[in-house]
Amino acid sequence: MSEGSDTAAGFRIWLASFHDEASARAAWQALSRANADVLGALMPTIVRVDDGGGGSLYRVQAGPFASAIEAQDVCAALGVRSTACVAIVR
Repeated sequence: MSEGSDTAAGFRIWLASFHDEASARAAWQALSRANADVLGALMPTIVRVDDGGGGSLYRVQAGPFASAIEAQDVCAALGVRSTACVAIVR
C-alpha cells in the first residue's frame, strides 16, 4: 500500500485520513499539486489502519524527514495555507 520507502528516516507528515484508499490517493494528488513547492520532493505513503469499528482508515502521509524539526517546518508552511498537517514518528 505504501508508495514511498523511507526506511532510513524516522519522520513523516500526516495530511489526511479517508475511509477508502482511492480517496486517500486522490487527496495526495490534489495536495501535492496545490502545494508542489512544499510537497514536491516528498514520497507519499498511504497507511491502512483499523478504525476501531470494524472498518479501515487510510492515512495520507509523506516523507521522509531526517528530523522532527524538518517535518514540523513543512507542517508550518502548509498551515499558513490552511492545510492540516501533523509531524509524526513513523
